[in-house]
Amino acid sequence: TQELFTLTYGAFVAQILNDYEHVDEVNKQLDKM
Repeated sequence: TQELFTLTYGAFVAQILNDYEHVDEVNKQLDKM
């Protein structure tokens, strides 16, 4: 469902934010998707 996707995506983004402190690096990772 859309809700499951949103929760999963939110957790994924949160993990990236934990791994990459710099916003530019986070954006690069998101652009790869």
